[in-house]
Amino acid sequence: SAEATEEEEERRIREERRRAEQEARQAKVQEKIELSRKYAEALAQREQLAALNAEHQKRLAAHYASKKQEEGGGQIEEQDQNSSDLEQRYFQALRQVSDGRTELEKVQLNYDHIVLDMKTRFEQKQDKVKELREQFAALKSEVAGGGA
Repeated sequence: SAEATEEEEERRIREERRRAEQEARQAKVQEKIELSRKYAEALAQREQLAALNAEHQKRLAAHYASKKQEEGGGQIEEQDQNSSDLEQRYFQALRQVSDGRTELEKVQLNYDHIVLDMKTRFEQKQDKVKELREQFAALKSEVAGGGA
C-alpha cells in the first residue's frame, strides 16, 4: 500500500511536470507565432513605405524636369529626350530593386515559417520520445519490482 501510494505520487509528479513542460512549449509556440505576425506586419509596412518613396521619387524627377525646362527653355529637344530616357531607366532600375527586395523578403518570410514549423514538430517529437522513455522506465521498474 505504501509502495502504491509512492508510485501514485511519482506518477502525479511526472504528470504535473509533463503538463508544465507542455504549457511552456505551447507558450513558446504562441510567442513565435506572435513574432512572425509582427514581422509580417513590419514587412507590409516597409513595402508601403517603399511604394510611397518611389512615388515621391517620381514627383521629384517630374519637378526637376519642369524646373530644367523653365531654366533652359531654348535647349535642344534631343537633350530633353535623353534626360527623359535616363529618368525612365532610373525609375525602372529603382522598381526592379524594390521588386527584388520584396521578393527576397517574401522568400525569407516563407523559409522562416517553414523553419518555425519544423522546430515545433521536432520539439513535439522530442517530447513524445521523452514521454515514451519515461513510460518504458516505469514499466521496466514495475516488471523488475513484480519479479522480486
